[in-house]
Amino acid sequence: MSLWKPHNSLICLWLFALFAWWLRYHPLGFEGLVFDEDARQHVYWTARFQDPALFPNDFITDFVSSTKIAPWGYQLTYRLGTRFMAPLPFSQLLSLGLLIISLWGLDLVLRPYTPEATGRCVTGLFFLLYHTHNTVHNVSSH
Repeated sequence: MSLWKPHNSLICLWLFALFAWWLRYHPLGFEGLVFDEDARQHVYWTARFQDPALFPNDFITDFVSSTKIAPWGYQLTYRLGTRFMAPLPFSQLLSLGLLIISLWGLDLVLRPYTPEATGRCVTGLFFLLYHTHNTVHNVSSH
């Protein structure tokens, strides 16, 4: 099997990840905006990439947006992403993309040790459930 051709079980995991991601940011019966707790500190300032006049002379924002807290790769990712959409929705899509890539990477790492797709799928499901459990408890609404 090719590295670039995912097994059906991995595609099912991706669909389950998409469903879990959707429920995380669009809980049933809730109309408000849902975002990760870290967005309060690590995403709000990226709106400066869309409007450089935001947060003038704000020492806390200057510190949080410095390379001590936000490395160059993080800043570059958000600089590119905020060209197309607002920072908060971009952070949500970025989390989905990273989750999909993580599941794929886990599958690739496990292939030599678990040739059966079922075993890799179960491991990926445990990874996804662990991730979902940890992120559900770290979500705040506003």
